[in-house]
Amino acid sequence: MHASVSQRIFRCVELIAALVFFLLIKNDGQAQNSNQIFEHLTTENGLSSNKVEAVIQDRDGFYWIATQNGLNRYDGTTFKIYRHQSNDSTSLTDNYCTALQEGTNGDIWVSTYKGINRFVKANGSFQQIYLRHQNRNFEITNRVYDMVEDLKGNLWIAGNGLWKYDVQMDSVVYCFTDMPDSSASQDKGLITHLIFDQENNGLWFSNGSDVFFYSIDKNEFYYKRHNPLRWVIFDEADGAELALDRNHGLWFRNLESQSLSFFEFSQNRVTHTSKKVSKGIKQLFTDEKGMLWIFYWLGRSEIYHPLTAVTDTGFFAFHHHRSIISERANSLYIDHHHNYWISTDLGIGIYNEGNQYYKIHTLANKYQLHLPGTITIKAMAQTQPDILWIATDQGLYKYDLPTGIYPKINIQIPITNITTLCPDEETIWIGVYDHIYQFDTKSESVVRNIHLTPGIFFIRKGAEDDLWVGLWTGGLYRIYLKTGEQLYFRKNKDEASSLKSNNLITGFLDHSDFWIGYNAGIGFSKYSMLTDSFIHLHPQQNDLSNWSAGTITVITKDPDEKLWLGTHGGGVLRFDPVTGTFKVFLQEHALNSNYINSIIPDDMGNLWISTADGMNYYNGNSHTLRHLDMDLVFPDNDFVPNGINGVNDKIYFFCKNEFVEIAPYFFHPDLTFPQLVLTNFKVFDRDVPFSADQKKITLSYNENFFSFEYSAIRSQSLHDVQYAYLLEGFDKEWNHPDDQLRANYTNVPEGNYSFQVKVTNDDGQWSETLIDLPVHIRPPFWHTWWFILLCITAIITTVYAIYKNRVQQLQKIFSMRTKISQDLHDDIGGTLSSIHIYSTVAEKEVSGNPEKAKLFLRQINTNSREVMENISDIVWANNTNHEQETSLAARIKNYGYDLLSQKNIQCIYDLDIQAERKLTKPEARRSILLIIKEALNNMAKYSNASLAEIHLSVKGSDLVLDIADNGKGFHLSKENIGNGLNHMKQRATSLGGSFSFTSSPGQGTSLHCRIPLTNISDR
Repeated sequence: MHASVSQRIFRCVELIAALVFFLLIKNDGQAQNSNQIFEHLTTENGLSSNKVEAVIQDRDGFYWIATQNGLNRYDGTTFKIYRHQSNDSTSLTDNYCTALQEGTNGDIWVSTYKGINRFVKANGSFQQIYLRHQNRNFEITNRVYDMVEDLKGNLWIAGNGLWKYDVQMDSVVYCFTDMPDSSASQDKGLITHLIFDQENNGLWFSNGSDVFFYSIDKNEFYYKRHNPLRWVIFDEADGAELALDRNHGLWFRNLESQSLSFFEFSQNRVTHTSKKVSKGIKQLFTDEKGMLWIFYWLGRSEIYHPLTAVTDTGFFAFHHHRSIISERANSLYIDHHHNYWISTDLGIGIYNEGNQYYKIHTLANKYQLHLPGTITIKAMAQTQPDILWIATDQGLYKYDLPTGIYPKINIQIPITNITTLCPDEETIWIGVYDHIYQFDTKSESVVRNIHLTPGIFFIRKGAEDDLWVGLWTGGLYRIYLKTGEQLYFRKNKDEASSLKSNNLITGFLDHSDFWIGYNAGIGFSKYSMLTDSFIHLHPQQNDLSNWSAGTITVITKDPDEKLWLGTHGGGVLRFDPVTGTFKVFLQEHALNSNYINSIIPDDMGNLWISTADGMNYYNGNSHTLRHLDMDLVFPDNDFVPNGINGVNDKIYFFCKNEFVEIAPYFFHPDLTFPQLVLTNFKVFDRDVPFSADQKKITLSYNENFFSFEYSAIRSQSLHDVQYAYLLEGFDKEWNHPDDQLRANYTNVPEGNYSFQVKVTNDDGQWSETLIDLPVHIRPPFWHTWWFILLCITAIITTVYAIYKNRVQQLQKIFSMRTKISQDLHDDIGGTLSSIHIYSTVAEKEVSGNPEKAKLFLRQINTNSREVMENISDIVWANNTNHEQETSLAARIKNYGYDLLSQKNIQCIYDLDIQAERKLTKPEARRSILLIIKEALNNMAKYSNASLAEIHLSVKGSDLVLDIADNGKGFHLSKENIGNGLNHMKQRATSLGGSFSFTSSPGQGTSLHCRIPLTNISDR
């Protein structure tokens, strides 16, 4: 009960607020409802098709627009279009898009005339989903019209029936056949619109005959023949479109009264309105203010206010080039910034209340069909609210602002020569070449005619019932209206206190002073009525050749007693009469053009500036300039004084056949900063999928040609934005692009950067950084720490290996030297000692016993030869660089020939050259050599053989040595084994090998030696 009372109180407060808002609108005249300003989005702007079905704005700020020729993503500046590609299963299923829905994870769902699509933002591609029904044609089944998402993120699809797509299971279920009453089968019609009822957790829809509610919790359909909750709506609704408002009330068309009705769930009550609607309703929508938007298939769209029972059709009527784009709408969407997006078959009209501070009026000859061509406005004046007097090249018109009707006034003056209008209470002074006519607005007739010098250009009303009249080439008049006296001011070269030039453009009355602006770069002057004297000034006294700055087209004054001067090419000048200083505002300071037509101050200290290229607004508090998008652009830079102050604090500007009516107190610059989005990222001009949730961009070192595209999502669509971007760590200062919203970068070295963008608000203030995206460019592998560490490790390892090898070589050399020393000591030292002994004894016996001395000398000779052979063996064993000179085969053959030939022993030598090549270790070379020599010595001394064989070869991983003879042999016993055999065995075993021999009387002797190659070779 308490909740019901609270709801009623809330509803009453809301209705009262809505009524106040409506009355405010009504008090401002019907034009507020019928002469609105829209921004248009069409194919001329880049939209893929003017036939628009739906619009949504996603959480990232992008707008998604469904058209009959593809899907569009709009970033506030440019469009990105997605279409069906026949050979691409990741593209749209069809170009005819019908509805849009943002999923809980941010993906975009698109329904088409051939199934539905899920745009996956993470990879920039579409997941295609088709509907299938065993009894229906595939094409008809997949013609989808609408879809909504429930609280669990599942998708409900409307078309030829109701379908559910389970996102988690990735499966589609057909639901309409589950209805308990077969009379309400799926064959009763299409479902073109779905409404998700969050409070009841269900779906509302109609099929052209009945209204249905599907309970998701109970998996049950409620309708006229199955109504367990006894909702009265099922008995009264006619099956047309429905709308659910923000107070959880359901709007529908009543079956009997054919009027709009309202169903309250809490009271289970239907309230009827007086609003009659035809049966051809296409869509119903409710907005944030409780207004009901009614879109028809054939008729003009309407806006109905339930509280006042007022229907507005003028909102959709065409009045000017910025009216709603079509009177028949398809859908309504209200974005995050409260812009109204109205989709039509001619494009999109965007409406924002913040843009409604001005109205556009057009003179199009529709009330004067007999007049040829287009009307051109030449001057305007206002003496009372709601009426504007407009002088054109085709006459004087009385324009009724609320209705837009402008009848022509029949007065007997040269209408084509009207140059200026000056209001004076209920009178308007009309300047026509060489006459001034006093026009009475009550009687709408001319009551006075004043003849002057030709070339009347401006008229100003004085405070002493006088007129100041400036002539294009004839000087200045002051006319006293009561007496008719005329004071005439002209340039007189003989008088210092006279006009500086007779070529006048503008004048401004400032109490007892009258300021005059000259043509042809002359500057401006102040005439003092008190002293009857002139003071002549120029914006650039030291450079009088600056013709543009010296041609003064406008003079006005602000609350700070500063003069504002408009020039013909020199921009706007703010002049301080006290200090005599100027401040210049040019295009580089946000001025649309340096050619100024009019400057009109409002009552709040701001200035409205008309230029040849459009309107500007100067904020008197922040002292900033901004552009106003009113499309008041002249075809050339000719000076046209086109602005006036109206009554009721209104301001008017005209251009060609249009004029704008400005209410300055309704203009509120948006001081907030727009939302910025990154719209695209490219590497080598190739699109790279990019998500708004992406925290960082990582590139390789060879991907250093990349670009960012960005845009502002503006809260008021007609407002301009300035941008600045910076790649921190690369750019030295902020970049300010003129038009292209793209930042290109080339040859960016590896490192960490940050791409930043900032923007201005309506007052021209710069925001903080709104986009700050880290960018990491990976270095090439040879610049990475691990590669550098690897290289250092490799260098250290190589140096150590070289050092180790050198140490090993030195150890080998030292070992070799030690071995040579030992050999020399063991083998050579003893023999040399015996030579020394034999020579001493022989020396003593030479004279006393010559024969004995000869015996000792022969022994000395034998020992000397033995020493030479041992030294030669040692040198050969340690020298492996001259193979031909130190060949093992040659050495053995020479030795064997000298030794065996004396005993008539024939020897066969089979020495494999590969075996000799394996003998690289000096110790092994000498040991093998000594084994063979020892065997040959024994053979020569004891064998009495006639034939011997020596075989040296490589078998597997061993070196094999076999020596045999056909001598007398001997019995194997310890007594018969001498030192020679033991020495050979010791040499073989010292090399890690094996040694064996066989012999028997009369059977000769043989020995076998096997040594591992690893012990004899270092290769």
